[in-house]
Amino acid sequence: SVFLAVNATKCFDCVTKEPRRDKCVQPQDPKTSDYFDCGQLTPVSGDKYVCGRLEYQRDGRTMVTRACLIEITCEALEKISQIELTNCTICDTDFCNGA
Repeated sequence: SVFLAVNATKCFDCVTKEPRRDKCVQPQDPKTSDYFDCGQLTPVSGDKYVCGRLEYQRDGRTMVTRACLIEITCEALEKISQIELTNCTICDTDFCNGA
């Protein structure tokens, strides 16, 4: 029989809304922070989903996005999004985008 590899990496999932009091900027905790099981996403042409933590500036404020992403380099992500990332982490283990 054939077994399909199941990508079920769990990633923290949040976007900065109000930088001064924002929980997404703070280190995350699996017990209290929102997360998403990337296995719920349908891969496009065999793409693998990984976790990402992206940091960028908007109006002089630090913004953070944590999410499941298609496996891609930070450089390619910056080019596609047209946002200058001040910090970028791509990783592939559960909750690895929590720091």
